[in-house]
Amino acid sequence: MSGEAREIKFRAWDKREKILVYDNENNSTDYWDGVMASEIGLLNSLLDNKEYILMQYTGLKDYHKKEIYEGDIVRFLETSGYDFEEIVENMWDIRDHCWDKNVDYEDIKVIGNIYENKELLNK
Repeated sequence: MSGEAREIKFRAWDKREKILVYDNENNSTDYWDGVMASEIGLLNSLLDNKEYILMQYTGLKDYHKKEIYEGDIVRFLETSGYDFEEIVENMWDIRDHCWDKNVDYEDIKVIGNIYENKELLNK
């Protein structure tokens, strides 16, 4: 782990549309139901909004350089010496797990998330 500052980013699960929404996808005001799409505007507006579930970026990327967010389902690859899946509940969850098992983040693959891939939760 490096001493670099972690980038603070969020995504949101839109309960009505059943889609994940990332800030940089579409900054139009109608996309966010009239909410300003800046990180601060988004966060302040959605905290009490029952239509969205916010998930924070962990600051980590998997072996494909895909950002790992809370709510993601990750697989620890065989190259790590382990072969199992885990739900990322928070940024410390995944960091501690890697630290305890001496696993590099490049040995992790995001295989889905708890909203779009419910079938993975049954395993």
